[in-house]
Amino acid sequence: MIRRLNAPFGDPVGFADLVDRRRPLGMHSGKPAYHLIREMYFDTGDGALAERSIRLRLRSEARGHQVVELLIGQGINLQGIAEVQFFETPVVGGGLYGTLRGDSEVATRIRDVVEVDALRPRAAVDIDRETRDLRLGRFGKPTHRIVFDDVIAHAPGAAREFQEVTVVELGTGKITLEELARRLESDHGVGGDGLDTYRRIQAALGAQRGAQRPETPNDVRVGLMLVQDWEVGAAAPTWRCAGPDRRGGWGAIVPLEKAAAIPLDRRWRGGCGALVLLLRPLIACHP
Repeated sequence: MIRRLNAPFGDPVGFADLVDRRRPLGMHSGKPAYHLIREMYFDTGDGALAERSIRLRLRSEARGHQVVELLIGQGINLQGIAEVQFFETPVVGGGLYGTLRGDSEVATRIRDVVEVDALRPRAAVDIDRETRDLRLGRFGKPTHRIVFDDVIAHAPGAAREFQEVTVVELGTGKITLEELARRLESDHGVGGDGLDTYRRIQAALGAQRGAQRPETPNDVRVGLMLVQDWEVGAAAPTWRCAGPDRRGGWGAIVPLEKAAAIPLDRRWRGGCGALVLLLRPLIACHP
């Protein structure tokens, strides 16, 4: 069981200011660690996992490490501090579905709730992450970890960028997670909104069940992908992507071999290109 506060940061300038502080939330911090991560969330068409406060995601790091993560919400208090059961297992068997047919605790818990074949990708995010361990004094054991995430969320037809701050409790100490939540709100005007990252993605993209999909802003357009005989985490030579042509219309089909891969440490902006989130690579289609 882990206890954590996950809060949206609506002000990019204020977010950058907090990231740059030597003593975030008045705590001594260790050496920062940096991660470039892609996460894809899965659920059934009727949201069977979400209804049970379960999150299932495939996480891929830039260094090539892939894991399947399972998070089960146990409750949340008025400050937005949540208690979550967390499980993870390495990707095996060629992808997500092969992993979930195995004997890991993640696999058995998921199969107790839903049929593996009923799972579909629901949302995807690219995350530029910085983490630091926090301690009360210059020396001693860390009691908390602060996580700064610059997130770009993708769904068919839309993409949104937002920032999050997460504080995770590592152990007991004189400063509680509740106290750090109060400091975050009093010093930076940021508090828990009762949503986790997945719900925040849905809210940002207007992807809730029954909600009408918002228009895609002109500066960000996401193309559709055509996939045949695919398995999550596996390569498929038949992948192609559809992007806008130079006049802004849709229908230009670009073979995968002619598409240019975007490095994980770059963010794509452009009105005459398209981002296509495949299940492993991120491809830019240039008409």
